[in-house]
Formats: sequence, structure tokens, C-alpha cells
Amino acid sequence: MMFPVVFFTLMIGCSDGNRLRHWAHSGSLFDGPSEHAHSHTQRSTSANGTETNTTAQLGTPAFLHCRQPASAQTADGRPTEVSWLRRRDWHLLTTGKTVFTSDERFQIYHVKADNDWVLKISFAQLRDEGLYECQIPTDKGKLSYFTRLRVVQPVATIEGTGLYHVERGTSISLSCVIREALTPPTFVHWHHNDKVLNPYNLRSDIQVSVEHEPRQTRSTLNITDVRDTDSGNYNCSADNTRPASVRVYVSEGDKMAAIQRRNGGSAASWLGGTVTLAVMLALLVQTVR
Repeated sequence: MMFPVVFFTLMIGCSDGNRLRHWAHSGSLFDGPSEHAHSHTQRSTSANGTETNTTAQLGTPAFLHCRQPASAQTADGRPTEVSWLRRRDWHLLTTGKTVFTSDERFQIYHVKADNDWVLKISFAQLRDEGLYECQIPTDKGKLSYFTRLRVVQPVATIEGTGLYHVERGTSISLSCVIREALTPPTFVHWHHNDKVLNPYNLRSDIQVSVEHEPRQTRSTLNITDVRDTDSGNYNCSADNTRPASVRVYVSEGDKMAAIQRRNGGSAASWLGGTVTLAVMLALLVQTVR
């Protein structure tokens, strides 16, 4: 009963003309990565034990596990070959160590110590989200285990209203927060008018700092002596992160207030001189009389 199931599934996978790729390793105990090697995947098992929820970060590897029970053996006692399907389009991805897709991001690993058939998706993309099925043929029929993959993209936000007005010669501080990252980013990139702000080659009055906080990463851009050339668009992001941007306008300050202060001082001086002259003339007239 095992062979009709596998043959039927194989025909589904081959019908769309995708080329076959055979992927294998040398070694007796271990083929492929360990469970946590370079993995950004988190797993939790649902209550019924048949579906696993896996979360991977955009642009990082996703690992889907299928542990073959010891009872799943051929008539001569050898382990049967496991198949992986993508349920969205019923595409057969792998059978044993043979890959049935032209997308080279998909690879199959067999961890012999755990009899675990691991489907690796390199550089996971949002389109990879969905339900995947692991089929294990047995002498009593087919066993199916399901994995639901979710791909998350970290999001950057710059605190504030998105618009900053600052006077020349004063200071400004822009704070960028990266959220929803399974692994904290090593670098946060700042751009000014599409030009990279290299933290190792900045003006002496510009500093960039990065602080890793629980569940988020914060990068702060400080300018302590703002210049006219600091006007423009500021953008922050990390690898595989949705970026954020703000607009900064630099002005010379309140010119009208300064003009009014100067004009007000001149008017007061003129008015004071006029009053003094009038008093002196009045006293002179009274003396003459």
C-alpha cells in the first residue's frame, strides 16, 4: 500500500515541468544542519499534536521538521522515504533526498540520529507562508504531519510626528526603534537624503548609538550643532526590515522676533528723548514768564 501513495504524489509534483534536484551528503550519522544551527525559527505544537506552528524572520532560513516514527519501515526493515508538500498549490517539494522544485532555496536534510527529515527554506520570503505537509508511508497507510509557516518582517519606526523643525545651531535627536525581530539586528542603518551615514565617518557633532532592549532595538541619531545642510529626509532600517523616515527642516530661528526687539528698543529710546525735550521746553517757558 505504500507505493501507490508515493507514486500518486510524485506524479502531482512532476506535472508542472519543474526540474528534479538530488541533494545528498556524505556521512553516516548526520546529513544537514542541527536543529538550531543558524536558525531563526520558533516552534510550538498545537493541542492535537498534528500541526506545528513555525515562525521565521524574513530573509533568514526556515526549518520545517518531520520526525519519522520508528514504526514507519519498509517490509525489509528500512525507514521509508518521507515526502514534503506545499498545501497552497499541492506542490510536491521533496521525496527522500530528491527535490522537485526549481526554487533552489528549498533543500532537504536527514538528521539520522533523530530520523528527522528537515525541509530548509533559505532566505524565507512572505510568499512562503502557509501550510506544509509531511507524508510518511507505512504498511498500514499514510501518516501526515502538518507545519504552518509564518514569516515575519521587522518594522522600523522613528518616534515623533514625522516632521521636525529645528533652529540652526541647536540640537536634534532622532530615535529609531526596530520591533518584531526574532533576532536583534547587529546594525541599524541611517540615511540622509539617500546618502548612508557611516557611523565611522561622521562629523564631530553627529553621533549614532544602538541599544538592545527587551523585544526591540533602539538606534539614536544625535546632532548637537545643526546646520542648514542637515535639512532633508532621514531614513532608518535594518536588514530585511520595513524602513521608516522623517523630514527635518532647519531654519535661522525667529527673525521677526529679533527685528521687533531691535525696532522696539529704538522706538523706546526715541520716545524717551522726545519726552525729555518737551519737559525742558516747558520749564524754560515758565522761567521766562
